[in-house]
Amino acid sequence: MRAVFFAWGRALEVSYEIERILEANGLHVTYSHALGWDDQSPALAFEFQSPNLLFNFSPVIVRAEHLAMVSAAINFHTGPPRWPGRGSCSMALLHGDKDFGVTAHLMTPQVDAGPIIAVKRFAIDPSWSCRDLHQATLGHVPSLVSDVVHTMRKNDWRVPKSDGWAWERKAVTKAEFDAAMEIADPSEADTKIRAFAHPEKPGPYVKVSGRKFWYRE
Repeated sequence: MRAVFFAWGRALEVSYEIERILEANGLHVTYSHALGWDDQSPALAFEFQSPNLLFNFSPVIVRAEHLAMVSAAINFHTGPPRWPGRGSCSMALLHGDKDFGVTAHLMTPQVDAGPIIAVKRFAIDPSWSCRDLHQATLGHVPSLVSDVVHTMRKNDWRVPKSDGWAWERKAVTKAEFDAAMEIADPSEADTKIRAFAHPEKPGPYVKVSGRKFWYRE
């Protein structure tokens, strides 16, 4: 059984662990990694083989013609059904969520909209920052992958049936995420710094005379 695995270049340790899980279950894996939403270099993998399955742990939006080439395309989303799309960790912290999770779902041309296969949930420590929650989330992904792939292997690589999970909203867009980062009132500062501040990404911002001034750790 041949599979393409799109990995996340900014989470290589987890990506390599996922690749090992796929290979341990007897899959012949073509591995490619992406660095951002608009990175289409992983699509080159389809130029060299005709895979049966596609597994995605990257921010790449896979084109419809590539999804149509495989019997199943599964995305491992670093967020729960409550937060599809951009900035799941940040949105959870912003809204005071008490728990979080990772989600496996079938891929469709629409971002984070396909049927959900499995979810793993965990509690959010009240002391966690955005970076802390992100790191904790990454730690739960391999277990989710292992469960899904092991179940598929036992069932002749058929996709497991959903356990009743459903997305709770449409995917958060870049525009929605960017707007949420604005500190419009000083009373919001602590909450938005916790939710959005990250040493590797732009954090929350204030607007002064039409200009944005970003908070950086």
